[in-house]
Amino acid sequence: MRHHLSPAFTGSKLKGMIGLIETTCNKYSEFLSKRLDFNEPINIYESFRRMAADLIATTAFGSASDSINNPESEFYKNGTKIMAFTGSRSLVLMGYLMSPKYELRFKF
Repeated sequence: MRHHLSPAFTGSKLKGMIGLIETTCNKYSEFLSKRLDFNEPINIYESFRRMAADLIATTAFGSASDSINNPESEFYKNGTKIMAFTGSRSLVLMGYLMSPKYELRFKF
């Protein structure tokens, strides 16, 4: 897995993502400053999840989702559905993680 993912995280590619990350972090900073001005309580867990969704959308998929400011963001809603391991999905995941791993070995 590392062999396949390593090319996506080279130094030059990460340097190219800096602008996208900075833009998303600035949006998150503006979001927090607006909430502080209105003296509203902030659900930090939820707001960081939304910021992470925006970072993934912009850096990995090249799409701006604006999950931070838009509570009805399709990207965020679909992402939370995919990552929700409840009910039968949790049993399937547990079975997958507990099953023995078989390696395909070639003899030369």
